[in-house]
Amino acid sequence: MSHCHATLPSLVGLLFSLHPQLSTPLLACLPARLHTSGMSDVPPAIELRDVSATYVERGRRLPVLERISLAVAPGEFVAIVGPSGSGKSTLLDVIAGLIEPDAGSVAINGADLPAASRLGRSAYLRQRDLLMPWRNVQANAAVALEAHGVPRREARSRALDRLREFELDGFAHAYPAQLSGGMRQRVAFVRTMLTDAPILLLDEPFAALDALTRSDLHRWLQDVLPGGQRTVLLVTHDVEEALLLADRVLVVSPRPAQVVAEERIAFTRPRRRSLTLAPEFLAAKAHLLIHLGSAASA
Repeated sequence: MSHCHATLPSLVGLLFSLHPQLSTPLLACLPARLHTSGMSDVPPAIELRDVSATYVERGRRLPVLERISLAVAPGEFVAIVGPSGSGKSTLLDVIAGLIEPDAGSVAINGADLPAASRLGRSAYLRQRDLLMPWRNVQANAAVALEAHGVPRREARSRALDRLREFELDGFAHAYPAQLSGGMRQRVAFVRTMLTDAPILLLDEPFAALDALTRSDLHRWLQDVLPGGQRTVLLVTHDVEEALLLADRVLVVSPRPAQVVAEERIAFTRPRRRSLTLAPEFLAAKAHLLIHLGSAASA
């Protein structure tokens, strides 16, 4: 994919996430609606049915997604792992409404919606923090509210409240160039959370960070985002990250992406780094790596 093609969705995704009003074979067997004991039918927060998508590179149409189906329940944290270039980011772009698939349907909270109607229904955090260098931390965090039409003073006051909630208020007047990579990503996460969108799409937000910082952010994310508060779909190459954060892990094949395996993760929360040394964690990791290897060689 060309650099221009890759960068444009990043910028468009940021804008629409900030302004809502702009605003496996196993999974294929899932019912269109999830049933919960003692309750009426609850539709999935996100549901894709037989979605296919392509992009054009140097005059050729390349398939990226092929009849992919998945469902994410309200309040569930699902991670998607797969080989590099398999179409995982394109999948998030489709859900966010940045791309209209060539075939299939996308439903949000049970309603089939075209791309234009999906814009702003999720908050999208990418690998690059996209902080504005001329704005301090408080002003960067307030961008979401300002784009939504909230007066600047009120937006920055509310941003400061959220920074305080996440124990970042001590950096409110610092500028991005003064922050570490991990701190910048925290600020980007606060900016994303301020949209109050019920669905979070996370596209490898920790991939560019060193191992220690990444581990610290895994712990921080679990502390500030208790299970069930938001519906989260995380794309990652890191199997350990998926096991530490998710309720369920989906394995996708090389491009064009299809869901080839599903693993439910039953470890109790909060999950700390020490869990990665436990025999049951190592077994789950090995199982996922086997799925990934089988998918790559298929």
